[in-house]
Amino acid sequence: MPRQRFQKPKIQQSKNGSYFSRPWVDVITADGLERRRKTLVIGPTSMGKRAANAKRSVTRA
Repeated sequence: MPRQRFQKPKIQQSKNGSYFSRPWVDVITADGLERRRKTLVIGPTSMGKRAANAKRSVTRA
């Protein structure tokens, strides 16, 4: 059995102020399995960086 992958991508802030992260996600295509970066929006500016970090830790792709 392959080992489990672990990711903790950094939290970034967009121009409009919302927080997001970009983890690698497996996507099934006609050629087989591909890994692509997926943008996951975590929350608005009003939530703050600490709250966004906590939410990112709970929410996994």
